[in-house]
Amino acid sequence: MRLIEKEKIKTISLTQIKFLEEIIKRFKKDELKPVKTPSVLGIRLDINPNTATPKDITLYQQQIGSLIYLMTSTRPDIAYALNNCARYMANPSQDHFKALD
Repeated sequence: MRLIEKEKIKTISLTQIKFLEEIIKRFKKDELKPVKTPSVLGIRLDINPNTATPKDITLYQQQIGSLIYLMTSTRPDIAYALNNCARYMANPSQDHFKALD
């Protein structure tokens, strides 16, 4: 975690740039483009009618866990979108993985 103090405009900011870069690298999200909103407007996630593989479940849960840590420390703006994705941790589909992008 990094603390940035800007005396001229009298602000203090917390960032987790290094942790965020590690998440991007770990989950191979390097090619994603930055967006202004944390989720796609109007997205609707549904229960997966199929059974996800244990590997997919673990990967999805790891991504959600990493993002929850980021959210609680410095990124409360992603809370709503992350909560929607976290509901499907037991049986994620490819649509749920896309929602994390």
